[in-house]
Amino acid sequence: MKLSKNMWRLAGGVATAALLASGVAQGEGLPKTMIWTSYDFGSAGFAQASGVANAFKKKYGTRIRIVPSGTGIGRLLPVTQRKAVYGFLATETFFASEGTYDFAVQQWGPQNLRIVLAPPTVTGLTVPKGSKYADGHNLKGIRLGYVKGNPSVNVKTDALLAYAGLTRADITPVWFGGYGVMKGARLTGKIDGFLMSPFSGITRELEASPDGIEWVQFDPADTEGWKRIREIAPMYAPAW
Repeated sequence: MKLSKNMWRLAGGVATAALLASGVAQGEGLPKTMIWTSYDFGSAGFAQASGVANAFKKKYGTRIRIVPSGTGIGRLLPVTQRKAVYGFLATETFFASEGTYDFAVQQWGPQNLRIVLAPPTVTGLTVPKGSKYADGHNLKGIRLGYVKGNPSVNVKTDALLAYAGLTRADITPVWFGGYGVMKGARLTGKIDGFLMSPFSGITRELEASPDGIEWVQFDPADTEGWKRIREIAPMYAPAW
């Protein structure tokens, strides 16, 4: 897959994070079984979690069950309840630790989280090939997917809109109960696009679909546009 030089990346290593919920990583020895949480099946997060789990199985004989969830709340809650040992998360790691967005409520508040693994990742906004929305300056009126309980996706999407000086009031936000279901909505034309990673199975499926995909362009030379992005999502910077 050819990646555009104008895609954007998550800087600072808060992309997929494994959060410690017990003493497993502190020299107490690995258990025979563990439960981890991740993004939906087919996502880049699920693929990363599966790869690490496979390595654990080969080296230590530990069997790991990955529980996927399409929301940040669904991925983090089992970790805080000690029902899962690790969670492969996205920017909700930061939001939960600070008690902001969906976590700015009494039953959540700031969470005491520990990051074990924090590789940078790349995300962007895709639309069908030939779409008029492929230019980041021309997003007015677009139907974009948002996910209830997933501030990681929603805040990043808002930041992309800010590049063009837009807010949710200038588009049609379409809300879903999980991340993975947006793939079907995009295939059936119910939405024009949503936030994606170029390294996920979902991306590959949409690439192979009749409409294909095109990455919305956010010109790194547009300093004012990027300033507006970073006012909402300061961890971001152009990737290529």
